[in-house]
Amino acid sequence: MPVAFLGRTSTLELQDPRASLHRQARSVQAWLPPGFRIVAWYWDIESGGLDLEDRSQTDSWRKVDGIDIPRDGGMADLLAEAAGERPRFAAVACEDINRSARDSYNALKLEKDLAAGGITLFAANEPLVVEGANASTILLRRTKQAIAEFFRIQIKEDCWKGLIEHTMDGWNIGKAPYGYTADRVPHPAPAKAAQGRTKTRLIPDPVRGPVVTQIFTWRVVQRLSVPTMAWRLNRDLAAYPPPGDGPGGPRPAWRRSCGTRSTPGTWSTAGPASSPAPRNPGPSRPRSGSGQPNPPTSPSPTALCGTRPRR
Repeated sequence: MPVAFLGRTSTLELQDPRASLHRQARSVQAWLPPGFRIVAWYWDIESGGLDLEDRSQTDSWRKVDGIDIPRDGGMADLLAEAAGERPRFAAVACEDINRSARDSYNALKLEKDLAAGGITLFAANEPLVVEGANASTILLRRTKQAIAEFFRIQIKEDCWKGLIEHTMDGWNIGKAPYGYTADRVPHPAPAKAAQGRTKTRLIPDPVRGPVVTQIFTWRVVQRLSVPTMAWRLNRDLAAYPPPGDGPGGPRPAWRRSCGTRSTPGTWSTAGPASSPAPRNPGPSRPRSGSGQPNPPTSPSPTALCGTRPRR
């Protein structure tokens, strides 16, 4: 019986795709009964939580060297050939049913779509029943599909709770925003500390921190426009140093980002600013009410990090 191999491994950052895919291929090859042979190889490096329609839409598989497994395509190519008039295979085999999908609906949809074309979906760690599914195999398959989705959602929930706890403890993730500097300390886990790994807390930057406070005051208290603030900042770059280098190289000046909204946190230095001084460098008119807002008690630089706020 001609069989198509179906493999999947998670994103590049979470594991070694090469080792995972090689293990899956060996498991399926060792499982093959007499008379079964692999005639097509379909595998992807992507999340199993994606809908079938969104699978095989990236080229992440190209970024990994040393995967000595043929590739006829991904999930999208498998489904396309299975729906054709003369597919090369009569069955599809994966190491575990969670390699087909970690979403119960999509895993079941894949199984039904293949079955509509007379193609059986096998898993190497399930009992082989060539005659077709029976009550016991259906129960096992559905249980494993439910566990796969439960495991995926549980990991996401635990990860989110961990990030919340990490933040509440004062730790930072990623690059220190403008106005802060990174205070790196040895990792509290002894095993990670032995590897030289660290954790980071944010402390105010003695040079750039006052710049953030000044921008906050200009914008919130004095109601200055964004072009006016950029003009004032660029008049004295020594006192108001712009953020550091970007993807395109050094960023020597402050510049209003494209599509900036009238809220703090939208600063960009995507290139040199060459615009002349604004015609009216004074305070802009308040949007509502007749007076100025009360000054904040402790302006925070977290809203003015040199990047566009996320939505």
